[in-house]
Amino acid sequence: MPLKNIAIIGVGLAGATLANRLTQAGRDVTIYEKSRGTGGRLASCRLGDTPTNLGAPWFQPESKAFHDWLLNQPDIQERVLEPQDFNGSPLAPVTVLSVDPYQSCMTRRLTEGAILNTGVRISALHSSENGVTLEDANGRKIAHHDAVVVTTPSPQALPLLAPVDDFVRLAASVDTLPTWVTVVGLEQGCGAGSSYLCGQHPVLSRAICHQRTPLPGTHSNTNPFQEIWQLEANADWSLDHEDSPSREVAIKMLESFSRITQQTLKITGLRSHRWLYARHESPLTDDYLWSDKQYVGACGDWFRHDGSEGAWLSANALADKLLQEDA
Repeated sequence: MPLKNIAIIGVGLAGATLANRLTQAGRDVTIYEKSRGTGGRLASCRLGDTPTNLGAPWFQPESKAFHDWLLNQPDIQERVLEPQDFNGSPLAPVTVLSVDPYQSCMTRRLTEGAILNTGVRISALHSSENGVTLEDANGRKIAHHDAVVVTTPSPQALPLLAPVDDFVRLAASVDTLPTWVTVVGLEQGCGAGSSYLCGQHPVLSRAICHQRTPLPGTHSNTNPFQEIWQLEANADWSLDHEDSPSREVAIKMLESFSRITQQTLKITGLRSHRWLYARHESPLTDDYLWSDKQYVGACGDWFRHDGSEGAWLSANALADKLLQEDA
């Protein structure tokens, strides 16, 4: 059966990349996303009226393919960072690629040409010889498509992959780890010697300044922050505090950052978020899942490669498969 009308569940980098490949090839693509916007772990948030990164702050590509693709994107900028450790000692410069002005702008752009449905949670898929029917969280069958690709984290993908028993088993074999992130807007600069702090610390893995106003008094009512910092907790601490209240987590992370900078933080905006499925530890050796019988597949960063680059590689591998078979 020709796959002309394809649904994608989830619109992080994997979902957005797949949507872009399929729409560019002339397929009709409909995206279903439970959140209010695109990005997944490239998501942004607002402190007041100011948008800023909430998830992965940049890319550090390892493969030539991902590096070259990023450099060809219109909203990518290359930056050379001069990090310090949490004691203020300089570290080797780091080159990163980031989306201007914030990461989720790219996923939104990549979905142009697709039908994007946000705030829609899909709870089950029903496969037949004529395609796949989608069921929402209220048990209503809301749409039918020639095929469906799931791009959510593996625990969220499990119930959606039920039409294929082997896919459920494979998704269940993947372990996930959480990460706590706190984004804080400061009325005054914190005095950090670098906009990128990282290294060994009992609470934090890194602290990244997304905004640093050059001169006092230049901020406005719509952008009232002298600095905006993204604080990321380390893996062990995040796991130990996986179920802690977000306010308690924010306080502990801010106390740690205050001790590092040796400054009293004048906070004018605050947002904490637990990325429950921030990282995957996967035994899988394939790049994606696809069933020619049930017309159901999956791709993302829980396959052979992890992180943002893994999501991109997985989505492209599945796009190659779908477009080759349907050619």
